[in-house]
Amino acid sequence: IVIGHSLGGALAAKLASANNPKHLVLTAPFCGGKEYNTRPKKEGEESLISEVFKLLPMKLLLKYTLKTNEFLPNCKMPVLIFHGNTDKGIGSSIKLKEDFKPEDRLVILEGQGHSGISDNPIYQKEMKKLLEK
Repeated sequence: IVIGHSLGGALAAKLASANNPKHLVLTAPFCGGKEYNTRPKKEGEESLISEVFKLLPMKLLLKYTLKTNEFLPNCKMPVLIFHGNTDKGIGSSIKLKEDFKPEDRLVILEGQGHSGISDNPIYQKEMKKLLEK
């Protein structure tokens, strides 16, 4: 199983697309494209990635193009995505759903933000089911 969180989801999807693990699990992934824009959309408005990663140097973080949406179509294994409905980046997971195969799933976690997903009881229940297969 390959697991990736947030920007690490793109790295996990790239790794999975080239190595064919049994499952790919992404938590709060970014899709790619416009959301990586470090410039505000409107004056005074932060980009999504700037909001999520306030403490990290953006130039360093964005040195590489990480587009989960470009790797996901090459993932032949089942893909399971978890995303909290209070995370401002939830649109990314909904967008990634466009590239899903029939066995892929998106699990929306009610009241969940961007962090702490592994502590969510629904996440834990779903992961237990996945590991028991």
